[in-house]
Amino acid sequence: MITAYKPLAAALIAVSLLAGCKSDEEKAEEFYQSGLSYLEQGDVDRALIEFRNVFRLDGFHKDARMAYAKLVLEQGDAREAYGQFLRLVEQYPDTVEARATLARLAIDSNNWEEARRHGEAAIRLDPERIDVKAIAAALAYRDARLENDTEAAAAAAEEARAVLAEDPSLMIARRMLIDQALWTEDTETALTEIDGAIAEAPERAELQMLKAQLLAQSGDQEALGAQLKTMYERFPENEQVGQGLIAWYMSQRDFAGAESFLRDKAGPDDGPIEGHLPVIEFLQRTKGPEAAMAEAERLMQATEGLSQNDVYAAARASLLFETGRRDEGIAAAEAILTDAEPSDQTRRVRIVLARMLAATGNVVGARAEVETVLEEDPTNTDALKMRAAWLIQTDKPDQAILDLRTALDQSPRDPEILTLMAEAHQRNGSPQLAQERLALAVEVSGNRAPESLRYARFVLQQGRPALAETVLDAARKVSPANIEILGMLSDLYLRDRRWDAADDIVATLKQIDSDQARTMATRLESAILVGQENVEGGLTMMQQAIEDPAGADLGTLVQVLRTQVATGRGEEARAYLDDLMAEHPDNLALWLFDASLLTTEGKLDAAEARYRQILEQNPQVEPAAVHRPQIPAPFELPVAAPARGESGHRAHLSLLLVAALLGPAAARSKRRATSG
Repeated sequence: MITAYKPLAAALIAVSLLAGCKSDEEKAEEFYQSGLSYLEQGDVDRALIEFRNVFRLDGFHKDARMAYAKLVLEQGDAREAYGQFLRLVEQYPDTVEARATLARLAIDSNNWEEARRHGEAAIRLDPERIDVKAIAAALAYRDARLENDTEAAAAAAEEARAVLAEDPSLMIARRMLIDQALWTEDTETALTEIDGAIAEAPERAELQMLKAQLLAQSGDQEALGAQLKTMYERFPENEQVGQGLIAWYMSQRDFAGAESFLRDKAGPDDGPIEGHLPVIEFLQRTKGPEAAMAEAERLMQATEGLSQNDVYAAARASLLFETGRRDEGIAAAEAILTDAEPSDQTRRVRIVLARMLAATGNVVGARAEVETVLEEDPTNTDALKMRAAWLIQTDKPDQAILDLRTALDQSPRDPEILTLMAEAHQRNGSPQLAQERLALAVEVSGNRAPESLRYARFVLQQGRPALAETVLDAARKVSPANIEILGMLSDLYLRDRRWDAADDIVATLKQIDSDQARTMATRLESAILVGQENVEGGLTMMQQAIEDPAGADLGTLVQVLRTQVATGRGEEARAYLDDLMAEHPDNLALWLFDASLLTTEGKLDAAEARYRQILEQNPQVEPAAVHRPQIPAPFELPVAAPARGESGHRAHLSLLLVAALLGPAAARSKRRATSG
C-alpha cells in the first residue's frame, strides 16, 4: 500500500518545489499588483509598502517606480519624489512624464539649471504634451526676463495663457502670468491671476499671502480685511496671519473687531493662558489698565482652583504695579508664591515679580527670583532673557550669548531673543552677526514696528538707507499709522528730495487723529517747503504752529532751529537755541543740539565740554561718550526723550537728521574758520 502512494507523493513535492522557484521579477510583479490593489481601495500606506517591496526584488521596475514617485509627491514630499523620478530617468531616460515632472519640481524650487536639463529633454520627447508646453514657455520667459526683453517675455506669457486655457491646473503657467503682471506693475491682472491660482491650489499659503500684500499695496482695505479673514480660517495656526489680521483691525480703528477676534481665538475661559493673556494686553493698550485689570479679575474668578489662576493673579499684580500701586502689586505677586509648590505657573509669577523688582531698582531681589526659576528650569526662556540682558549691561556678551542660544532652542521665533542676541553680538564686536539677528527678528515678528525700526536704525548707521527704506516700507504695510515708521520714512524722503513721497506721508499723518501726528505733519510740510527752497514759507508755517497753543511743543521749536542751520542762518539759530536752553535748561536734546552747533561754529573745546557734561548726566547716551569734535556721521544721533517732569508730548526732535542737516552748514563754518 505504501508503494502505491509513492508516485503521487513525488508529484506533489515537484509541484511544491516549482511553486517555490518563482523568480525575483515574478515576486516583484506580485508586490506591484498588490500595491495597485491597495491603491484602488484607498489604502495609500500599504500601497507604498508594497511598492518598496518591489524595489527590494527589482530595482528597475519602471511602473512601480512611477507609481511610488507619484504617490509621495501627492503626499507633499517633493524631495523624496524628486529623487524617485530622477532614479527613473537615469534608468529610462526617455520617460517624458518623469522628465516633465522633474522640470516642474526644479522650477518650483528655482533650480533653473536642472529645470532646463529635464525640460529640454521633455521638449525633445513630446513637444505637444500640454505640461511640456508650459515648461517650454517657462524656460523662454526666464530667458527673456534675464535679458530684460519685454517683447519676448510678453510672447512667452501669451503661450502660458494658451496653456491655461487648455489646462487651468498647470501652476507653472499661472506663476508666469503673475510674475509678468507684477513686472509690468499691473496689479489688477496680478490679482486676477492669483485668484485663478488660489482656485486651483487654495492650500498654498504663499499665494494667499501674495494676494494680501498686493491688496495692502493697492490700498483696498475692505478687500484686504476679507482676504486676511479668509487666510485665518484656512491657516488658523499661522501666527503671522493672525498678527496681520489684528494689525488690519487696528489700522481701521476697529478695536471692537480686534477684541472679538482675540476673544474667539482665546477660546473658553478655562482654556490655555496663551490665548487669554493677549486679550489682557490688548485691553491695556486700547482701553487702559482698569479694563485690563477687570479682565484679569474675571479670568481669576473663572479659573478658581485651576493652575491658570495664579497667572491671571500675577497679571493683575503687574497691572497694579504699572498703575502706580507698586507696593501693592509686589505684595500681591509675593502672596501668590507663599507656600506655592514649584510649577510652570509659579515660575511665570516669579518672572513677573522679578520685572517689578528690577523696575524699582531692587536688582538683587530680581536676580534672586530669576536664579530660582533657572534652578527649577534651566531652559526657562523668560528667565534666560532677563539674565542675558543683565549680562549684556555688565559687558559680558559671551555669557549672554550662551543663555540666549539656550533660549532660542526653546523659542526659535522669539523676536526679543533675537534682538538681545543682536545687542550681544554688537557688544562683542560682531556687527555682521548683529545685523543677521536683527533681520531675522523682523522676519519672525511679521514686520512688526519695534523690530523693523530697530533694524532700520542699525542699517542706517552702517550707511545703507536703501535697505532701511525697504524694511520700513514693509513695516508700514503692517502698521500704516505708526508715527515712528512714518517719521523715519519721511526723513529718508527729505534727504533724497523725494517730495511726492514726503507729501504722501503728510497726507497719511493728517488722517491720524492725534496731536503728535498733526504736529509731525506740520513739521514735514514745512521741511518740504524749505527743501524746495521756499525757506520763508517753511519757517512761517512752523512759527504759526508755535503760536497755536494746541500745537506748540519743543519739537517744533527745534525744527525751526534745524531749518535755520541747514539754510545757513547760523547766527539766528544760535540766538534761538540760547533762548530755548534758558527756558528748558535740563533738556538733553537741546544739549546734544548745542554740542553739534558748537562744532559747526568751530568751537571744538566748548563742544567737547558739552559732550562731557552730557555724559556725566546721562552715561547711557552714546554720542556723548564718543567725545568727537568732528561732525558725526548722518543718522548717528538718537532721538532723545524729554527731561523728567516735562509736560505735553514727548519732544520728537528727529535728531537722526541733525548731522545730515548740519553737513552743508558745517562745511561753510569750517571754511570761514580757515579763511579767518
